[in-house]
Amino acid sequence: MLTATQVFLPGKLSSEILPALERFGCEILSKDVFSYVVSAEKTPPYLSGSGYDAFGHRTNHLVTSDGWKKLLSIGHQEGIVAIAYENEYGEYSRVVQFAK
Repeated sequence: MLTATQVFLPGKLSSEILPALERFGCEILSKDVFSYVVSAEKTPPYLSGSGYDAFGHRTNHLVTSDGWKKLLSIGHQEGIVAIAYENEYGEYSRVVQFAK
C-alpha cells in the first residue's frame, strides 16, 4: 500500500522525509499533545480589554490557553510554517509542509 508521501513526492524525497514524519507523528499522538488540543479547544483565544483608548491606541490583547501556547511552540520547533518558505524541497516544499 502506498503512503500519501509516496504518491505526491518523488521516491528519493519521500524516503528522505519519511523518518522525520514518523517521528513527528508519534510525538503529536502523545497524551500530552492530546491534552494541549483539548485545552485549546475548550478555551479558544479571545481579546480582552475595551479595544481602543481615547487616543485611538489599542488597549486589548489576545489571551490564549496554555494548550494553545504549547501547540504553537511545537509548530515553531518543527518549523511547520517555514518549510514552505525555506524552499529546501524545491517545488515540493508546500507538499512536505502539508504532509507534516
